[in-house]
Amino acid sequence: MKNYFLILTLFVAVNAFGHGGEDHGEKPKTAQAGKKYFTVNSQSQTFELVLRYEPLSAGKKSAMKLFLSDFSSNAPVENAKMDIASDEDPNLKFTAKQIEPGIYSIEGSFPENKSYNLIANISSGDIVDLMLINDIQVGKTLETEEMHEDPLFTKNSILLLVAGLIGGAIISFFILRKRRTL
Repeated sequence: MKNYFLILTLFVAVNAFGHGGEDHGEKPKTAQAGKKYFTVNSQSQTFELVLRYEPLSAGKKSAMKLFLSDFSSNAPVENAKMDIASDEDPNLKFTAKQIEPGIYSIEGSFPENKSYNLIANISSGDIVDLMLINDIQVGKTLETEEMHEDPLFTKNSILLLVAGLIGGAIISFFILRKRRTL
């Protein structure tokens, strides 16, 4: 019987001090947390591409980063030739330059603040593919969320602590009472 009370007491004590799995490492706190760039993914049977860009403004020259890889092996695609144009306005042309194997810089400008779709004609060796890059948001800003620190003792943790103390006192009372009668 004493073992059951001991296990119950340990269980209540562990739950009273347990919490939501926060990381307690020594990381510096920043004023704002959130994304620093937008990401658009596209894939076909041949290629997989990820377009990453910071907030874009209409009329300004922008640089976007394109990650191009083989769909089946996920290996970076080197020395690919790309013709990139807008789906809405065929006169909008973008230039693509390889930075590193599988990483390309896409440069150009958008005339209006709205959502654009780009068409990428990609050729690598004797493999050619036409891909659509959907929903590039021009003029949209990134949403940031304020970081807040959780207090050490929340309402639930205080209630669990008090319940554990009261439960421990009741268990101790019954154990001591049994000892006196023996």
